[in-house]
Amino acid sequence: MVRFDGYRRSLPLPTPKQQWQLLLWVFLLGMVAIVPQWFLARRSGSSFNSSHVVQEGVVAGGASVSVRENNNSNQEEPSPRRSPDQHTQTLALVARLSQLDYSSVTDDAPFRNTEKEPWFGSLKILQEVSSSELWQSPAQRVTFAQLYRRPKDYRGKLVEFRGRVMGVFSLRAPQNSVGISQYYQLWICPEEENDPIVVYCLQLPEHFPREERMSEPVVVRGVFFKRWAYQAKDGLRFAPVVLAPSIRWEPVPAQSALPEESPPNPWVVVIVAALVTVLFLWYALRIREKQLFPKKAGTSASRFLPTQSHSDEKQAPGEEVTAESTGFPTS
Repeated sequence: MVRFDGYRRSLPLPTPKQQWQLLLWVFLLGMVAIVPQWFLARRSGSSFNSSHVVQEGVVAGGASVSVRENNNSNQEEPSPRRSPDQHTQTLALVARLSQLDYSSVTDDAPFRNTEKEPWFGSLKILQEVSSSELWQSPAQRVTFAQLYRRPKDYRGKLVEFRGRVMGVFSLRAPQNSVGISQYYQLWICPEEENDPIVVYCLQLPEHFPREERMSEPVVVRGVFFKRWAYQAKDGLRFAPVVLAPSIRWEPVPAQSALPEESPPNPWVVVIVAALVTVLFLWYALRIREKQLFPKKAGTSASRFLPTQSHSDEKQAPGEEVTAESTGFPTS
């Protein structure tokens, strides 16, 4: 007797209950993958914002100055309440600067011998003033454009600006009566501007680099002198000149050798969650298939071949096989 069985049946579709279970598994896997990454990104973002808003700098003399990131505003920070003695000192500094005669200073020209008196007179006052008195005195925050366009309005006045020192040169001072033997020439590029302001200062902060090509952030407070004409490689150029006793250096903290932890990429999280979900579904369907269709003995090809009954196996050799012996229906 010939039997035909072992044909592979189609895989049944999951029931609505099983579909909800699969959706629940996908949701749980996505939450497990995304929630930790969200917490890490939130923590790193909050730490960056809190450390990037306000920085405190202490200048020589014990005066603490608050430095805030405010590139679009030129308003001055509110100064603390001063005692009558401090107020008198600031007025004394402004009054001493106003007593100097800058009538011999000529703009759009190199330095001249007639300018030595106001030049060294300004440096003498800046040399004698203390750092606390200098930084507590009222100063106008200026830009390159303001000093370049209106040099007469700012001449002999206390000004302040921020920028990056692009080069430092040590110069020997000419013979004078105030005892200044040398000073430093600093080429400073102000913030958000490309043209330099030349600063002559008497001292530099400790460990400040002295190189012809560099880039160090500083804050300068000093006396504006003139719009100076100098010979550059491409021709005659003009630059504002400021006299200062020193500068306030704001060095950038050295970065650690270990790379900073970058925020997680959301696409990586999505791809990993999708791969884990696909692997889980494949495993679950594989287990279900094994439960529905267990493997039988023999090769896979033998499952699709007809099987004969035991009566066929006992047939004598040479006996002719007829329709009656095989069991096929006859007409």
